[in-house]
Amino acid sequence: MSVWDDIADTPREAESLRLRSELMIAIEERVAGEDWPQAAVGKRLGLSESRVSELLQGKISKFPLDVLVGIAAELGIRLKVAECDRPLKTYSLAEVTRMVLPPDLNDPEGWLARYLRAGKIGGYKIGRTWRMTQQDVEDLITSTRTRTDTAVADENRRGLSRRSRMLRMP
Repeated sequence: MSVWDDIADTPREAESLRLRSELMIAIEERVAGEDWPQAAVGKRLGLSESRVSELLQGKISKFPLDVLVGIAAELGIRLKVAECDRPLKTYSLAEVTRMVLPPDLNDPEGWLARYLRAGKIGGYKIGRTWRMTQQDVEDLITSTRTRTDTAVADENRRGLSRRSRMLRMP
């Protein structure tokens, strides 16, 4: 996981932020290595000095990916595409339920959604539906294996609602 995964709402957005960040760093290093003044960089790229300043300060939200690719090309920076080890696979809550959760758990998709909304497990929302990446599912498996509060899990498996559990408390 990276800082971009924590900031972004979706894996796609996180990847865009990661790429933009890497491009901005490469551009800044090229400009610093050539010791060009901002005015010269701006003239070469057709940007105002204030825009060059934003670029060199790493203001990532001000530059879409296509603009950064164009700037990098103007500065002679070549991009290489590398295939990641594991393609990004995402799962619906129904798929995660079938893969991970016990079959006798009361309302497993609701359980997952509550934990996702509370930020207790990783995932992201597209429209009205939740999705989980492979890493999110692996983290869920790890966390459920190491949980110590099995009494709560046992109560949920027996189908007791929150209200029912409260009524049973001494």
